[in-house]
Amino acid sequence: MNEQLEHLCAARLDARTEWDEQPELLVVQGRRRDGLQMRRLPVPDSVWDSVSAPDVPRLYAQAVILGGAPPMRDLAAVALRCEGYALNSDSSPQADEVIRRRLAGGSTPRNADLPDRIEQRMLTALGIDGRVYFASADRRSDGGADPAVTKVHATDRPMTGRIPTALDALLTALRAHPVSDQIGF
Repeated sequence: MNEQLEHLCAARLDARTEWDEQPELLVVQGRRRDGLQMRRLPVPDSVWDSVSAPDVPRLYAQAVILGGAPPMRDLAAVALRCEGYALNSDSSPQADEVIRRRLAGGSTPRNADLPDRIEQRMLTALGIDGRVYFASADRRSDGGADPAVTKVHATDRPMTGRIPTALDALLTALRAHPVSDQIGF
């Protein structure tokens, strides 16, 4: 499943042709014979417009739990695709200092407010096996994107960060409740 999920994550990003798109909340389902399939969960545009993308999986999980229905079958992973900014310590001394302060637990400005930031398409997926898949594609100066690169993080330590934590809540809810097109916010 790992390689197939890695491929799905990268392919989802590589299929994007525009920037500044609405994020997507996704589920990955599949049986051994059919392979994995990624599909979008229904989230109204107004939700994306009113809360930050990392909050949506947690809100969706709450809506699923309130629906109180049987578990989603063949669930393999949940994912969030969005855009954001990354820092590379090699890009500037300021970026290097921000990264150092963050790792030390200090306060820092948002990546979007820093010079030499890197605009990215990102997709974070959480598999039922606990692995976190992170795919990203950097924006090029011509408006295109570099091919997506996927990294897999398998660890026994608790997940940290807003997106993995929110995806964990969603995965837990979907394993106990099904997805319906009728879920509302």
